[in-house]
Amino acid sequence: MRRDTHSVKTTVAQDLIDQCVARVGWVNGARLARFVAKWAITACELGCAPDPEEFAMRWGERSPRRARRGLRLFRRAFPELGADATPSALASATKRTGELMPDTRVGDCHGCLRQTD
Repeated sequence: MRRDTHSVKTTVAQDLIDQCVARVGWVNGARLARFVAKWAITACELGCAPDPEEFAMRWGERSPRRARRGLRLFRRAFPELGADATPSALASATKRTGELMPDTRVGDCHGCLRQTD
């Protein structure tokens, strides 16, 4: 039985939030989930992983400092992805190992996270 697109996106978004909160707590988890979603949207629009400057420009920030803070928080939450990991690596690792968020990937430009069939 195939689930409708809305319920799949909701499930994936909830899985992302659950993972982030479990790894860095409520406040930082909410910040991290928002950062990962924004990173995925930016990557989808650009067709590749953005750098902090591109991320800042996309979201109308004066400086890439917020993006760098988000990356530090992401790397603290997901150390198994490596010291230079970005949220784009989360999708790759998930697809490769199926451990972080099974059956999810980055690539849907309407939220940029969706479940694969």
